[in-house]
Amino acid sequence: MKSMIAGIVGILRKTYAEGRPLLLLFDYDGTLTPIVDLPAQAALAPATRRQLEGLSHLPLVRVGILSGRTLGDLKGRVDLPGLDYAGTGGLEWDIDGQCCVHPGAIKSMPLIHQAAEELTRVVEAFPGTWIERKVLAFTVHYRAISDEALAFEQQLQEVLDAHASRLKVVKATAAFEISPQLDWNKGSIVRLIHEGLPPGTGLLYAGDSEGDADAMEVVAKLGGLTVGVGREAPSTSSYRLPDPSALSGLLEALLQDLRESGRCR
Repeated sequence: MKSMIAGIVGILRKTYAEGRPLLLLFDYDGTLTPIVDLPAQAALAPATRRQLEGLSHLPLVRVGILSGRTLGDLKGRVDLPGLDYAGTGGLEWDIDGQCCVHPGAIKSMPLIHQAAEELTRVVEAFPGTWIERKVLAFTVHYRAISDEALAFEQQLQEVLDAHASRLKVVKATAAFEISPQLDWNKGSIVRLIHEGLPPGTGLLYAGDSEGDADAMEVVAKLGGLTVGVGREAPSTSSYRLPDPSALSGLLEALLQDLRESGRCR
């Protein structure tokens, strides 16, 4: 793993030493923080916050966090000014200090409410499952279910099939993230941020689940690096790290290396 981290750092260092900008993008849950029983328990470690802050303060380095959480929740948990943020899988964002919500997501709010209400009946029949409502989307969690996960998924799917053309369903760790079916996702956010940067900008994205696949696809097409964190990361990741602790090790190594590279220019 040390050699892998050194390889990633080396690629980014070369770009930075040549005076080209870096865009560093991360998922939150399962990537910057470990997966926990309840979303409210997912706190950013002080060391990781320090690393993100340190990187964002370097010249020519831009840092962003893209999450399935709501934008307000995400920004409150990270609590670092000057970063780019995208919440609800990219449906709402704060980029360059400009906050926006996808208009299609607003129009789809009645559908999201209806689907969540229909799934409430399924959730109530399976202890250990619950719905996390997010206004523009919702997540069905079943991490605490005992031994009926398969039956739960089957009943869940029956309800969702009735809205198959209008709802996007993404499998996460012991959860399903459900949002309106729009031509907009985390990959769209990557393009939105990247298009305002100079040609030759170095790009890295780290994520832990299939919800990050769209972003990784865009990053790969742009010639960037993709880092999968954990066992359920997209198989297309160009690099893989075992857990958020390993990613923190990468961030620390990158921060120290770029600081040194900046002093040597």
